[in-house]
Amino acid sequence: MLNQLPDSFAIFRLPNQTQTYQVTGKCSSEPTSISQIKENAFLISNFNQGSEAYFIPFNQLENYEADDSFSCQFKANEYNDLGEAHYIEIVEKAIVQMKANHFQKVVLANTKNIPCLHFDPKKLLDKIQEAYPSAFIYWYSTPQTGTWIGATPEPLLTNEDSTYNTVALAGTMLKSESKKWSHKEIMEQKMVEDFIIENLNKYQISFTQNGPFDYTSGNLLHLKTEFKFNTQNKLQSAVDFLAAINPTPAVAGFPVTNALQFINKEEGFIRSCYAGFVGFKIENNLQLFVNLRCLQWQKETITLFAGAGITADSNAKLEWKETQNKMETLAKFL
Repeated sequence: MLNQLPDSFAIFRLPNQTQTYQVTGKCSSEPTSISQIKENAFLISNFNQGSEAYFIPFNQLENYEADDSFSCQFKANEYNDLGEAHYIEIVEKAIVQMKANHFQKVVLANTKNIPCLHFDPKKLLDKIQEAYPSAFIYWYSTPQTGTWIGATPEPLLTNEDSTYNTVALAGTMLKSESKKWSHKEIMEQKMVEDFIIENLNKYQISFTQNGPFDYTSGNLLHLKTEFKFNTQNKLQSAVDFLAAINPTPAVAGFPVTNALQFINKEEGFIRSCYAGFVGFKIENNLQLFVNLRCLQWQKETITLFAGAGITADSNAKLEWKETQNKMETLAKFL
């Protein structure tokens, strides 16, 4: 595959690092389980795909050269502005179902389209790299996914050798609000925590836990708990764990199966890469991040994505505002 003509590229920077890398190559035509990918590869997974991802194979990482030209792949604009009224309606439907004990949490997303006749992705990349030093920054383009740019604060699964890391990241407030976390936000984050612990125990993986604690991402505060663990069979065990936890309640809800049924019926759009994962694999080392705070560039339109965790205690209007605050992560630089 490495010898085929390239049709895709990825540019990215790891959290709290200064070096930006680029890879080019031929993207796989179908998603593949990470455990079956033998090459070094940049990985892109749609929402609710477990451990499967499209991949761009590469021999080694190259330093990003801003003077290089990159040919983007565009998909037709598939997203309508569903608007505030639609979002409030589906949040209120979800609250009714949660009060009837159909599920305990659901993460509901929406989109916003912005015309972009003179968009410069390189300038946006520069701005978000400077603004969000602790985020995973990326810009990728493939025929299968189109072109996406993001600054995600949330690791999904990362490792160095046999030591792996994952997090429970949920609950959101503006940093400027400086108030105590509500019962709703604390319980929303605890569902993610408990889900991760349940799956670590299921695979008999010993772990250490740190948190929850306040975590700053741009102008937002979240609750975060870190987990560290080792695996005996290294990559295969880690991929099995990944398949079990992706998507987590942080982007789907809880119980996950029930929440996904509601999302598929009511949300009103296909998430595609939003809330999937993005990152790379080099030998047995993984650096995977949940694809949040992102946009899709469709030549003359930019679509922004954001979601909010809904529980029975949610206020629909405030949840709508939360999604708008999250979209501002990128929108303020457009």
